Amino acid sequence: MTNGHCRYTGTYRVELADTDMGGAAHATCALLWSERAEQGLLRSLGLQPTFPRRRVEIDYLAPLFYGEEVSVNIEVVEVGTTSVAFSWTGYFDGTVYFRGRTIAVSTVDGAVAPVPQALSALPLTPGHDEGTDSDTKFTDRFAQAAMKRDGATLGLPDSHPPA
Repeated sequence: MTNGHCRYTGTYRVELADTDMGGAAHATCALLWSERAEQGLLRSLGLQPTFPRRRVEIDYLAPLFYGEEVSVNIEVVEVGTTSVAFSWTGYFDGTVYFRGRTIAVSTVDGAVAPVPQALSALPLTPGHDEGTDSDTKFTDRFAQAAMKRDGATLGLPDSHPPA
């Protein structure tokens, strides 16, 4: 808990297996990292991470590339009778790269159950960090990466040039 609110930050590195053919972290990585941060938050409250997804929203603001580390800040923003809403934001080097919101259902032994007291008693902060929303930043980051690769090989034999 930070400043009376339930927040958690996890830091994750973009690994080679996380990247797509363009060299950027695959779109699904934001969800994976947010779930890892959610698990850390729930464990910090003494809870098991047994909250299946009901809804997920993600805004991608800029691409992340191999070797970069993203910090994912997650917080509880709404608690219902049987569900909880998490808001999360991915940062790298002071810039917001993605943000999202997850609604998860509380379960016990696979059946819908009331949200645990550890969550239902939390002071909440509505909304999430909006960050900066710039399509230009998104495309500029790809252009910069392409320039870095210009003239460099991708580690393929000369007899098999990239298509």
